[in-house]
Amino acid sequence: WKYFLYSLGIGFSAPYTLEDMANDGVALLDHLQIEKAHIVGASMGGMIAQIMASKYPDRTSSLVSLMSSPKIPSRSDISDRNQDNLRNMENVETKDVQEYGFYPRAMPRQLTAIFEAGDRSDIVSNIEVPALVLHGEEDTLVPVKYGKLTAELIKNSRLKIYQNMGHNLPEEIIPALIGDIVSFYDEINEVL
Repeated sequence: WKYFLYSLGIGFSAPYTLEDMANDGVALLDHLQIEKAHIVGASMGGMIAQIMASKYPDRTSSLVSLMSSPKIPSRSDISDRNQDNLRNMENVETKDVQEYGFYPRAMPRQLTAIFEAGDRSDIVSNIEVPALVLHGEEDTLVPVKYGKLTAELIKNSRLKIYQNMGHNLPEEIIPALIGDIVSFYDEINEVL
């Protein structure tokens, strides 16, 4: 990964870490005067949500970790196509940015924060709140084995794997995904 990161022009010191972002999430709850919340995060947001749930269990009712991982996927696990896409960030067209909400100039900073966080398995294994781990079987950026690992590390978790879903949210899957999250919340709220 070291050569790969340097070839993207990425250094190794993140000015804004995943933990900083998790702390900002709690600061937002403070500002909004929300004592406790159900935390949902996808991809890098899932990593941030995992840190929030581990570090601030008193502020977290539950965790939904979507297309995420407790550690950096190995290069051999990431498809060649995705590695090429990461190398060619500067060639992303405006229509792609608008259509997918993708910001190429932010990607190096995001990757730096993710890589600097490294393996967070110990943090994830400390999560005690109920957790729902959602992952796509076809995810080539964060392969499904990392979703399975996330669920294995969290004591009070369940795993749902969606067929025909990669590292995205296909429109046809969204109703089922929302239904699974709502059912999860309903079960938790009965206990709380």
